[in-house]
Amino acid sequence: MDLRPLAEQIFSGVLEISRDGKGVSRSAYGDIETRVIEFLEETARRFNLHTYRDAAENVVFELN
Repeated sequence: MDLRPLAEQIFSGVLEISRDGKGVSRSAYGDIETRVIEFLEETARRFNLHTYRDAAENVVFELN
């Protein structure tokens, strides 16, 4: 299975949300970081990955 197109889609999505000049930047606990995490969670669910938040509010991605 060629995962390159999926990886490119994910990186492009993150770049679109958090572009900062020539790269990407997300202030911790800010709106942009929240939007990126939501994008990653939505993408994970499309591929039947389980996501949850641990006690420290880190997002964990797991295979079902």
